[in-house]
Amino acid sequence: MRLIVQRVRSASVTVEGEVVGSIGRGMLVLVGLAVTDDPALAIEWGVRKLLNLRLWADASGKAWASSVLQSGLDVLLVSQFTLHAVLKGNNPDFRLAMGPEAARAMWSQFVAAMEAGHKGKCRITQGRFGAMMDVALVNDGPVTIQLDGPATPALSAPPAVAPPDKASTLQPLDPPPSVLLLLPMAGACSRVAKLERRGAQLLNVRLVACCAELGSRPALAILLRPPGSGLAAVSAVLAWLACAGNANIDEGMPCGGARAATPGDMKAFFL
Repeated sequence: MRLIVQRVRSASVTVEGEVVGSIGRGMLVLVGLAVTDDPALAIEWGVRKLLNLRLWADASGKAWASSVLQSGLDVLLVSQFTLHAVLKGNNPDFRLAMGPEAARAMWSQFVAAMEAGHKGKCRITQGRFGAMMDVALVNDGPVTIQLDGPATPALSAPPAVAPPDKASTLQPLDPPPSVLLLLPMAGACSRVAKLERRGAQLLNVRLVACCAELGSRPALAILLRPPGSGLAAVSAVLAWLACAGNANIDEGMPCGGARAATPGDMKAFFL
C-alpha cells in the first residue's frame, strides 16, 4: 500500500459533473494498492498511520503535534492505482498495482476500517473506485508526505554501488595480467610458497643460471597469474610482491609488457 497524504484546507472529487466526496480542513489521501499487499496487514497499517499522523499544530500552537483524530478533522480517500507505475521506456506500466477485482474488495475493507477507526471524532469520505475522477484541493503549507506500507515494492531505490577505490580510476586490464618474477635462489622456495598461499596460480618455473637482472646470479624465473581480472588482479599482484619482501613496486607501471621497478633483490614484469 502506498499513501500520498496531503494536508488540505479543502478538497473534493467530481465524477461526470457530480461531486461525490468533499471535505473542509483535513487530509486528502491518494491510495495505491500493490499486488504484493497482504490485505489485513496493509489495512491495519494504513488506518493506524492515517488516523495518528501528526500534521497539525495542537491547541498550544506546537507544530506537528496533532492528528486528524485529535483535531477532529476530515479525511478524503481516493483510490489511485497509478501510484505503482514503473516506466518501460517512456510508457507507464502498472503490473505492480493490484488487479481491479482484488483491489475493489480490499478498497471496501479499507474504507470500512477507516470509518470504524475514527471513533466519531472525524469524518471519512471517499471518491468513486475505478471511475475517472476530477480531484480538486487547496494544499495547506504545502504539506505532502509519501508513506509505503509493509510489502510495498520499492520502485525507485537505486542499486547499491561500492565506493571506487584508487585503482578504479585506471583503465581495466582484461585478460588478467601474467607476472614474471625473477628471484635469487636463496629463499626462493619460501617466497613462492607465500604467493601460492595468497592465491597465485603458478604457470611455469625455470632455472636461470646467470641472470643479468640480478647481478649475474643464479635465479628462478617464475610465471604467475593472479585470480580475477582487471585492476583487482593487479592489486593482488602488488600485495603478493610486498608479501614476498624486498620489492618496491611502482603502482603506475602495471600494464601490458611493462616493468615494475624493484630495487631490491627481486625483479617483476607484468606481461
